[in-house]
Amino acid sequence: MVNLLLTLTLAGVIASLAAAYFLFVWFDGAKFFVEYLNLFKADRFLTHLKNFNKIKSQGSPSSYLDYISDNYNNFIVRLVTCPKCFSIWVALAFWLLLSLTTLSFDLLKSAPIGAFLSAFLSYHLYKLTK
Repeated sequence: MVNLLLTLTLAGVIASLAAAYFLFVWFDGAKFFVEYLNLFKADRFLTHLKNFNKIKSQGSPSSYLDYISDNYNNFIVRLVTCPKCFSIWVALAFWLLLSLTTLSFDLLKSAPIGAFLSAFLSYHLYKLTK
């Protein structure tokens, strides 16, 4: 029983670290997202990406997240551009995925702690790189 608890705790820490890394990459400019979309020529069917690329080629210093939050005002955009809001949902998604893969739904009781831990870790990871 103690071995199982230790394994689940370690898995919870790994889930929090994975969520923190995802949040760090996402909010550190989301350049990877735009680069991959451009690599696969997604601007042919995503007009907002074509507009963003045009603005960036004219020398605009705004990031992709700033661009979509300024030009597209809806709930999903506000959610993915708000660090506090998005960190809670990403952490809960990682903990739910962990619960589904380990078939231990008791982990969901500690999901709020995991959400806080991942937000805390991503914030400090961001501070370390600046």
